[in-house]
Amino acid sequence: MAIVLAGCGGGGGLSKDEYTERFRAAIARVDSATSVTTNPSGPDREQAAREIEKVGAAYAGLRDDLSELEPPAEVEGAHGDYVSAAGELSGSFKRYGEKVREGDRPRSTSASTRRRPASRA
Repeated sequence: MAIVLAGCGGGGGLSKDEYTERFRAAIARVDSATSVTTNPSGPDREQAAREIEKVGAAYAGLRDDLSELEPPAEVEGAHGDYVSAAGELSGSFKRYGEKVREGDRPRSTSASTRRRPASRA
């Protein structure tokens, strides 16, 4: 009977402390994988692509780990945002790795390197 109630939202969520502990553990599992050491615009594009895709896989794992948690009611909205963001990051890193493998160089979007349209006089 408790399983049915938990599945229906009848008191089956984690306590705030349990949730925080499991959330932090899930984040800790991806920390080491999110440090890419290869220059993605360097000569070894295949190695760079593998490292970037490894980061994407780590975020996919984070999404899966977080999806398994039952957050307390007060953090349900934020939890859903984290799950979505981890999934989006996973996809972005996967696409970025594919682009690096194909030879596309990363583009800077900083204000100092952006091209500005010529002014019309």
